[in-house]
Amino acid sequence: MDGKLSTRLGEVSEIAGRHSPSSQTQIGDLDKSVIGQLFGMMRLSYPNFLTNKSDDEIAKIKRLWYVHLNGSDPKHIMDCAKTMVDRFQGRAPTIGEFKDHLREHQQANRNPTNYPQLCKVCRAYDFTQYHHDICVTGSKLLPVVTDQQIAEVKAMFKNLR
Repeated sequence: MDGKLSTRLGEVSEIAGRHSPSSQTQIGDLDKSVIGQLFGMMRLSYPNFLTNKSDDEIAKIKRLWYVHLNGSDPKHIMDCAKTMVDRFQGRAPTIGEFKDHLREHQQANRNPTNYPQLCKVCRAYDFTQYHHDICVTGSKLLPVVTDQQIAEVKAMFKNLR
């Protein structure tokens, strides 16, 4: 290359062709059908997408997209594919533009289950020292409350009602 950013198909195909197909299928866990569905949506949404390209060139381009999107959640990819027409009007997005759109979509749709959870045994967050001492190492025991102690506390507070 001449030092400038180039997006000519020949250079993209050459870069994509450097990877053997067998190494592409072994990397990550993204199903190839997701890329096929994405490209199907792009072909329907953008009539000029991949026109005048040979099947071999299309396979190399799909392989390149697979490498870049591998490790992403297929649900997020398909959700972005549904909204890309609104964001990229007139032409299909590049890999970089689609990845930016994917990142924004993932940040907007964060799953609250990713936040720290309370342990069901000690009722503390998993990262706390209290949880570590009780549930992981067992160096401390949970306090035991007897029926007699409960009765005493109830007796103390019975007049508050």
